[in-house]
Order: sequence, then C-alpha cells, then structure tokens
Amino acid sequence: MSKEAYYYLNFWFTTCVPCVTEMPDLNNLVVKYKNDDIVFLSVTYNKGEDVKNFLSKTTFNYPVAAGQRPLIDQYGIVAYPTNMIIDKTGHVVLLLSGFSTDNIKKIDDAISSRVKN
Repeated sequence: MSKEAYYYLNFWFTTCVPCVTEMPDLNNLVVKYKNDDIVFLSVTYNKGEDVKNFLSKTTFNYPVAAGQRPLIDQYGIVAYPTNMIIDKTGHVVLLLSGFSTDNIKKIDDAISSRVKN
C-alpha cells in the first residue's frame, strides 16, 4: 500500500443484506471524497463471475477485489459488513464489524478528520 493515501476497505459478500443496504451510502462517500487522498476498495470472497452478475444489477462505485478469502482470513474478518480505514502508516484507525445504522456517519467522520478537503 502506498503511504500517500488512506485506504478504506469494505469487506462484504453478494448475499449479505446489510452489506447491500449500506452500498448506496458508501457510493455517496466515494463521490464526496473523490478529490481527497483516500482509496476505496471493496473485498469479497465471492468469485469474479458471481460479483460480475451481482454488479450488473447493483451499483457499487469503487473497485471490487473478488475471490479474496486469503486476505479476508489474514485480516481476521468474521462479521459482515466490516469497514476498515488504514492510515498512511499502515495502522487501522477505524474498524467497524457488522451493520449499524450509524456506521456511515462513523466512517464519514473518520475520513473527514483525516483527509485533505
């Protein structure tokens, strides 16, 4: 990972209802911070073809890394969705496991307090 940017990672899967529920709000954050030093990436264990079919019906406005079970296991992800922000030094500065109605606000606050606006 580049030390030039923050990274927001969203761990999800295609049949996770809470994961899909938060996607429109996450898409809005991508737009809000499009000119800032943060990279948005979603990570799923679903295979590429399953993700392609899912995305043909659902809008998700940032890159998806499909088939990433080893990475998911490396990060110890056991609840979905899991949202993570990694700072420029590689430290996790936000970790939200599972769905909550205030997750988007927490993510937005964490990003806005760190990136250049």
